[in-house]
Formats: sequence, structure tokens, C-alpha cells
Amino acid sequence: MSLINKLNQQISRLREQAAALDKQLLDQRQETSEQWFDPHIFRTRAQFASPYVEELEQTKQQWIQDPSPQRTALLEQRLTQQLEALSRTLAWRLAPKPRKPAQQSMTREQTLQRLRDTLQQYHQYERRLDNMLATATTISAKQQTEQRLNRCQQAINDIQAKLRRYEEK
Repeated sequence: MSLINKLNQQISRLREQAAALDKQLLDQRQETSEQWFDPHIFRTRAQFASPYVEELEQTKQQWIQDPSPQRTALLEQRLTQQLEALSRTLAWRLAPKPRKPAQQSMTREQTLQRLRDTLQQYHQYERRLDNMLATATTISAKQQTEQRLNRCQQAINDIQAKLRRYEEK
């Protein structure tokens, strides 16, 4: 099979994938506002995939028709970059997204227990930070440890407030 035939098959697969992605974007009523590719790879600025396949096809045609060896080398490099970039992007965008498990509603007791466990864990952190502060040798280390200790104590206060609210319900 010739290089041109392989290239045509590859572009045909990308065209199918692009159409599938475009349909998906339309069905979800999504438009992408971000740039899909570096401007050095694709000149196209589109919200859907198909225009990028069309530019890839145009690059291929220029590569086939251009008799200049220097320009052919540049077009070949651009064609390779476009193929790789478009293949990666379509594969990534069409990959099944992991589904988040349905959030189970916790009972009041489960919530309270989780908050108590978290509070216990934060108290352990607080003790360790107190020890670190006592053994810190440099001013910088003491300041950093004090900042961490203050954040930890704030988190403890927040958890205690949540616990009080849940216990009052």
C-alpha cells in the first residue's frame, strides 16, 4: 500500500472521528471557545473538529502537488504535526469520561461520625505541628510551621462548628 493511500485512510478515519465529536458537541449543545491547537500547527480557529480535518486535507494536497524539495519538506513536517495533533486531540475528546459514582446520601449519624473522625485526625496533625514548632531551628522553619499550625487550628474550629450544627439538628 502506498504512502498516499495510508495517508488517505488515516485522514478518512480522522474525518469520521471528527464528525462523531462534532455531533456529540452539537447534541450536548457545547461549543468550545478555547483554541484546540497551537497556531503553528493549524491556522484554523474553529469550535468543531471537522474544519481541522479540512485543513489537514489541504496540507496533504499541497504536499502532493508541490514540486519544490524545500517546501515539500516543510509541508511534510506540517502534515505530520497536524496528523499527530489531531489524532491525539480526537482520541482524548472522544475517550469515555469516567463517571462519578452516584453520591449516596449519608445518614445524620454517618455524617457526625465522619466529622468526628476528621476532627480526631486534625488534632493529631495539630500535635505533630506543635512538636515540629518546638524543634524548629530556623526562623523560616518556625514561621512556616506556625502558618501551618494556624491553618490546622482554623480547620479544627470549622469542623467543631459543623459538628455543633449537626448535633443541634
